[in-house]
Amino acid sequence: MAAAGVPSAGHDAGELLAHVLGEQRLHLLLRSQE
Repeated sequence: MAAAGVPSAGHDAGELLAHVLGEQRLHLLLRSQE
């Protein structure tokens, strides 16, 4: 059970990281257009 949870947790962390980086990129793009 714990072994099965590790890839899932890593995947969730990866998606969260990608989301945060995507948000930062979006804010930078919006800021550069002003």
